Amino acid sequence: MACPALLVLVGLHIFGRSRPWEHEWLWAIYQYHFSTVLLGPAAAGLAAWEGFRAQQAEDLLESSGRAGRAVALAWAAVFAWVLVAYTAGLLTVLALVKLSGTPGLPRSPELLTLLPALALLAGETSTSFAVAWRVRSPLVAPAAAIAWFLVTLLLYVGGPEAAIRVGGATTSLVGLRPRPDVQAAQVLFYVSLAVLSLLSMRRRVYAERFRLRALRLAGLAVPALPAILLASLGPNVLERVPTRLACFGRHPLLCAAPGYVNRLPEVRAVLRPYLAALEAIGVDTPTRFDQSAPPGSAAAPLPIEIFLRTSDHEVARSTVLQWYERSGCNVSGNVRLVQDYVGLDYWLEAQATGEHPDDPTLPRALAKGTEDQQAIWVRRALGDLQACAA
Repeated sequence: MACPALLVLVGLHIFGRSRPWEHEWLWAIYQYHFSTVLLGPAAAGLAAWEGFRAQQAEDLLESSGRAGRAVALAWAAVFAWVLVAYTAGLLTVLALVKLSGTPGLPRSPELLTLLPALALLAGETSTSFAVAWRVRSPLVAPAAAIAWFLVTLLLYVGGPEAAIRVGGATTSLVGLRPRPDVQAAQVLFYVSLAVLSLLSMRRRVYAERFRLRALRLAGLAVPALPAILLASLGPNVLERVPTRLACFGRHPLLCAAPGYVNRLPEVRAVLRPYLAALEAIGVDTPTRFDQSAPPGSAAAPLPIEIFLRTSDHEVARSTVLQWYERSGCNVSGNVRLVQDYVGLDYWLEAQATGEHPDDPTLPRALAKGTEDQQAIWVRRALGDLQACAA
């Protein structure tokens, strides 16, 4: 029953929510690792139960003379079931990405994200197994699951987040990747925690070695050192990297990750009327829209929403206007800028559709003004947005 229950958790993570990540290998794999938030505590509870069962045969194992090996194999059997469920989920995710038309296959940066996730599961299961071996109570199984879930939430909320976050992204990862130094520190921490937990169960074999306080402290220092390193690496677990993009069209040029290339013509078609309206009144427009463009760059960012909802003209207008904001401007905190933004959105929609619905909240220049007066107002409002960003 253990493996089916774990498979259900993995399946709920994949199919129980929308899947905007289906066009990116890294986003898909990294988002899948977020399943450890529930899978890890569940696996910990399972490992604790098996640790309790193994402890019942402790005397028999010790008399065999191979207690250490038997304990390690008992934990490995639990981890194997976890690994089977996790691998099945990962293969399902890879199949979904491929079936969506994403070209190529995962490369080493995507596959290396597996190491911290698997190391985390190993650390959670081994510590729970070791605690159950010591506590000798069946209640340790649900307690271990609850404890690991609370620890996970605590680290996500209070930090350091790098100590628990091995996956999870709410938006596209084009132009980003997990930091290799954070991944290395995570693997060192979880693996050392697992090794120390397994060694702590071999009581008779290692009693003499761990009896002295100095050696005990040295044993605790093994996971403590990478833990300190994780805490010192800062809150950011991702970093910007150059990304291979495919481009389409001219003026504007649209560039996106290979998995989105087939949607670029639609995106360009929905953006073009708004760009043409701005160009008609003498306003400079972006010459390049780039999915990996960082905030404040000369290229206009292409948000993931415009690929997921190519027929949503509100998203298209927002994509155009955000280029004039650039970075560092808190539009929502300035009443005048909010009014300008709403007016600009109305004007763009009216120019593209030819409809001018009455709206008493609009500035008089847009509601009643001539085309020249509207153009003056639009240029002023865009100038204010750009000045705010500066």
